[in-house]
Amino acid sequence: MPESHKIHPIVRLAAWTSAVYNPKINDGVLECLRSLSVVDQTGFPLILNESGNSSISEAEAYALSGNYTDLHWLKEVLEHGYAIDWKKARNIWVEQYITSASEFDTLLSVCQDPAACLASADPRNICSLIVSQRNFSLPEQCLKFWEKSEKEVSNPNSPYFTAAWFIFRNAGETQRDMLFKQANFAVDMKELLIWASEFAYDSKDVQEDPQKVTQCLLKQLQRVTEDLLSQNSTTGILKLWNNIFSPLLSLEEHGIPLEAAFLLSEHQYPPPKVWPFALQVMSSIFHRNADIQDTNYLFHALQFRKKGKSLPNGERGEKFAMGLLKSSGKLSVEWQTKILESKVRLPDEPLVTVALKDGLASIPKNRIQAEGPGGEKLKNLKESL
Repeated sequence: MPESHKIHPIVRLAAWTSAVYNPKINDGVLECLRSLSVVDQTGFPLILNESGNSSISEAEAYALSGNYTDLHWLKEVLEHGYAIDWKKARNIWVEQYITSASEFDTLLSVCQDPAACLASADPRNICSLIVSQRNFSLPEQCLKFWEKSEKEVSNPNSPYFTAAWFIFRNAGETQRDMLFKQANFAVDMKELLIWASEFAYDSKDVQEDPQKVTQCLLKQLQRVTEDLLSQNSTTGILKLWNNIFSPLLSLEEHGIPLEAAFLLSEHQYPPPKVWPFALQVMSSIFHRNADIQDTNYLFHALQFRKKGKSLPNGERGEKFAMGLLKSSGKLSVEWQTKILESKVRLPDEPLVTVALKDGLASIPKNRIQAEGPGGEKLKNLKESL
């Protein structure tokens, strides 16, 4: 019977009785046996007496006493079918940390209830064991049997995410995908990377081929960023990129989407020095502290000449456009044209008219997409030219 150790001894006894004596007489067997008071143990349950109508939601069990810091002894106890008092183990292991990753891994492999064994160890102890060794057995068992909570992604000492991050960094793509699929709770790449961004400062090294792992990481970061954008998750994008992954930010062809770059640069000032220079300039524009030379450089760095490249819509686009217009110096005609061709809301201010004068003269009226009082004024002004 699969996972029979989790089934009440009276229920197991009822199933055994029906199977051995008469499979057809299931009715009444369980109710009859519920009158017994039993203690679970290896082999046949110990019957104490007849106590009436016993509960089958919980039961007492015999557990051997001994040195619970001796994992080899615990393994032998379990291999001989005896029970372990996991409450006692928890009280001892929180005071005396487990020091051998291999012995703990072996103990988990012989446990009838590995989840109970994992839950009895201090999570910080499990995390340290995972990162102290080089094979995938212990991380794999943590993925399979750790009871992941809803707040796991906010826990710096999460055995689940520590195990997943260890496998991500050190296993090949095929092996990683296989282990992730075998996990008790399917590994969500978005959750894993957000957790790693905030808490994996001490776990960035890889065992072999760092370049290949980095390329895989960049691919996953880009995919997760696109997913977060589709979900309008500003918080998720900021958590993903504002910590250890900041040095990996790129605006190149296979870098983050331009929409994500606008979002990050709007919310981060002053910008981290590890950011690409173009992203630092974007941050300065949003916060109206940009140098005109850097601003004009940005137009070419972001390849805004390409079809489809435009300023963001809504308040973010308005904020960026006004940051451009208030740069220290004369804005290039290319930037002026891009602002006029974007659906950004502009205020009716003298600054807007003056700063966009050259761009307004260089394009026909039907290309002006700017909105708001300022946009309407510019369209009317174009007609009068």
